[in-house]
Amino acid sequence: MAIRAAQLESPIAFALDRHGLQQPVANGMVVEWLVAMFNGPDPPEDKWYRIPATLTHSDLEVVYVNFAAFMETHRHIFRGPRPPAASTDERPLITPRWRELHPDDWQRLWDQQARNECPVCHEKPDIWDGPMNSDVPTRCNHWACLGCWAEISQRDRRCPICRDDLTVWLRRHA
Repeated sequence: MAIRAAQLESPIAFALDRHGLQQPVANGMVVEWLVAMFNGPDPPEDKWYRIPATLTHSDLEVVYVNFAAFMETHRHIFRGPRPPAASTDERPLITPRWRELHPDDWQRLWDQQARNECPVCHEKPDIWDGPMNSDVPTRCNHWACLGCWAEISQRDRRCPICRDDLTVWLRRHA
């Protein structure tokens, strides 16, 4: 199926899901891809770039972005020709070994959530779970009830709080 430029919803980004349907692309995702792919002194060329599958969430099969057009359209975000500097993620990579070496930090993460309601459905669950409670390395340290994780695994596969891609954990979790 060939798509003409006039059919595109956006002159900046184009994405197809696994069913071949065009999907919207959030500006925040374009900025993340821009930083991941061009964190250097030169702005990208005025052409379409294919986003590697490792940078997209699991529901998107193909994504193309014209970063130069995005930067021009959102000039107010960028002060000068450089893409924004990458933010550093200070959260620890939580693994079984990390939990073993940092029992107090692990307990603190649990204690912070255990007394609260689920941040997704706003109910007090009997059973909590989260990606850091597995053998899959993650920086996401958010808890939710089992029912909400089941719904998330069917939809967008990202943490509803920090938006980390949890595809690997959710596949093992299901």
